[in-house]
Amino acid sequence: MWVGGTALGLAVALGIVTAAIGQIETTTEAVALGVVSGLLIGAAQAAVLMRVSFSNAWLWVPATGLAWGVGWLVTSGIGVALAAGWPVYGLSGALASQVITAVALWSLVSSRKALQAAA
Repeated sequence: MWVGGTALGLAVALGIVTAAIGQIETTTEAVALGVVSGLLIGAAQAAVLMRVSFSNAWLWVPATGLAWGVGWLVTSGIGVALAAGWPVYGLSGALASQVITAVALWSLVSSRKALQAAA
């Protein structure tokens, strides 16, 4: 479900952003693609987290939106040719976004463990 939700979120985001602004050519457009992609992917993934009793799974949505936006900002900042039409950011952006999502996931898991211990 995680992989399917991720793929669906990215596909819908690419469709929305491409319909709205066309080919990604500027850093602003790339960041917009990242934020929209991250929010939709995060929503799909948060639904999976909720199914396994993460009560604060909704926090995953803005964290993923932020991570994907930063990923595209970093990728465009190092000079990757945006006009090539890449659907996802490059290695530098992936590293940045993974740090953000790792911190967010750690926080979600830690808060879940704290709630379980208190119960």
